[in-house]
Amino acid sequence: MRSDEPLHILIVDKSNDEANRFISILRSADFIVEAQLVTDEEQLQKTISMRNWDLLLAAQDYSKIPTQNIFQRIRRSERDLPVILISQEYNPKKVIEGMRLGAVDVVVEDQDQHLIKIVERSLRGVYERRQSREWERKLSVAEKRAQHLMNISRFPIAIIKEGVYVYVYANEACASMFGFSDTEEMLCLPVIDNIGGRDRGKLKAYMVPLQSAAEIMPFEAVIKAVDVDGA
Repeated sequence: MRSDEPLHILIVDKSNDEANRFISILRSADFIVEAQLVTDEEQLQKTISMRNWDLLLAAQDYSKIPTQNIFQRIRRSERDLPVILISQEYNPKKVIEGMRLGAVDVVVEDQDQHLIKIVERSLRGVYERRQSREWERKLSVAEKRAQHLMNISRFPIAIIKEGVYVYVYANEACASMFGFSDTEEMLCLPVIDNIGGRDRGKLKAYMVPLQSAAEIMPFEAVIKAVDVDGA
């Protein structure tokens, strides 16, 4: 998280005094904090759905909003929202119970430096996940665009599976060139059947798997093609 980005946090507690104490601790650690206090379950559900919050701080023993209900409402909202529980005193059973429910950690309320470190760790995790999802989205868009461009290309394009040398993809232009009425008819057929017998050796040397880290080297070969009717 960049230092100039605001930290959007939800605070589940009984009063503004407690919320302001957490805000003060985080601001003393150079966070730019934008916080929202939540004091009941109806407000919690509504507020969670308002935006993608970066973090939720919750008093572990706040009777108006049981801890397990916090996690239930986060799951229902389908939010990636890390939760740090604040305990009044150190209790191993409370720590285990909180983390079993899904908290990233349980921090004793007067352990300010512990809280800051857990906040930093939680933010790294949530921003890495967000970045990963964004790259996945961009990759999906790029793949769909590439697929579309290949499909509509007026140049014949085919993708071949190494090992058995069969078509795993062909566009309409490729199907038409070899006399197929549909691209589906080409799939899983041997590529070599569409190459003249004397010219097959020209291509075999290049039918090797592409390596992601290796440079793709284009090549040209003049060959005799054979259509579906053997012409």
